[in-house]
Parts: sequence; C-alpha cells; structure tokens
Amino acid sequence: FPSHDRVVRKWRRNHLRYDAFRSKTYRARKNNQMPVWADTNAIKQIYLNCPEGFHVDHIIPLKGTKATGLHIETNLQYLPAKENLSKRNLFGWEDAYE
Repeated sequence: FPSHDRVVRKWRRNHLRYDAFRSKTYRARKNNQMPVWADTNAIKQIYLNCPEGFHVDHIIPLKGTKATGLHIETNLQYLPAKENLSKRNLFGWEDAYE
C-alpha cells in the first residue's frame, strides 16, 4: 500500500494548477493579503485556466518593497514562466500611474 506522502505527491503532480491556487490562497489568507470580499471563485478560475508554459503572477507583488498587493482577481495576470521567474518582486511604478 503506498504511503500517504507518495499519494499526496502524485495528486499534486496531477493537479498542479489547483494546488497552486490552494497554496497561494492559504498563504494569502494567513498573511492577511486576501480580503474577505475577494472573489475566490474568480481567483480559482484564473489558476485553473492558466495556459501551459505560463504562471499566474501578481501585478503588484504580495511582498513588494514599496507596496504590498492583494491576492485578488484584479491583481493577477498570466506571464510566460521565463519572464515571471526573472522579474522577482519588482513592480514597474511608471505603469501604475498611466
């Protein structure tokens, strides 16, 4: 009989998008970065519909140096994985004031 850890790892591999939604939502709630009025179903759909090769990215980072974003649907976007991994927690302030 497979161990619990092995079953969990296999489930996570087969449900990467849902697991990303679940873990981000948990951390955001724990750190008070997800307000009670956030549309959890909209956030979930963004994660579940993420195109292959893309990441769900916070436009304003949750742990930015000059501002802290929220885990809400209007602060999420799809970015190519390579671009998302290279940007870290940076936010282009000039974009915020257009």
